[in-house]
Amino acid sequence: MRYYIGSEARLRRAVEDAAMSVFDGWCYEEVITPTVDYYALFEHGMGQMEAQRAFRFSDNDGRLLSLRPDVTSSVARAAATLLSERPRPLRLCYAASVFKQQQQSHAEWRRESTQLGCELLGPGGTIADLEMLAIAAEILSRLGLQESYCITINNVEIFNGIAAHLDLDESSREQMRQLIDTRDAAELRRFLMAYKTSTA
Repeated sequence: MRYYIGSEARLRRAVEDAAMSVFDGWCYEEVITPTVDYYALFEHGMGQMEAQRAFRFSDNDGRLLSLRPDVTSSVARAAATLLSERPRPLRLCYAASVFKQQQQSHAEWRRESTQLGCELLGPGGTIADLEMLAIAAEILSRLGLQESYCITINNVEIFNGIAAHLDLDESSREQMRQLIDTRDAAELRRFLMAYKTSTA
């Protein structure tokens, strides 16, 4: 429930414009996804626990809908359906509002935020990873932040290995994934310590 006025609005627009300009320079095509979509899409794309933070409601036919809590899920569906005949690699980008219910915290007002991103679909491996890192570095440099950022790299194979080693059930895997996604280091340490104690 936050308003952006004057200099804040201009700064927010400048950040979006800088990112979208970099994406365009790397030949990424903009995608605008629906603000309201089927809840099942996000549940499948984000996982059940994370999707439950979405604002949900039913339409007149009783179908469960959601305000968009994530753009990546929608872009993935567009790539798999509307763009299924397009040759790979696909380079898609977006700047869109996302809506999530927040837990009680000093940041509770952030129920609406902007998700800026790009998706490189098709190739994998080192070259694709390097392209993503170069794009992120270029955006941060354009914003004058070249001396004050740190890029964190995650790997799903490491996650899967830890989850298998700890013998996590589906609910615990989802809890650990959410803690990693939100970069909640203190809670993640507490979570892992509980398993270290129980397996010692």
